[in-house]
Amino acid sequence: MSSVITDAFTEDHHRCDRLLAEAERRVAAGDWPAAAPTVAALIAAMEQHFAVEEGILFPELAQVFRVAENPIEVMVAEHAQLRALLTDLG
Repeated sequence: MSSVITDAFTEDHHRCDRLLAEAERRVAAGDWPAAAPTVAALIAAMEQHFAVEEGILFPELAQVFRVAENPIEVMVAEHAQLRALLTDLG
């Protein structure tokens, strides 16, 4: 079962990475009309990913592994930093 969860999160990370790479390509090319929907898709994908991690994964990890509390706090702080950057990007 844990491999199914790991695979799902890995694929979701890859999906977000692909959207970021596509947004970077379009911005670097100066193709702002094409970049806008790609950036919007990236922001939506990241928000969805953060919601699953913060709403489901992190609370479960914190209950099972008490030592996970500090790394979880760091990841939530990183999510906040990324949200601010994504807001600026949007």
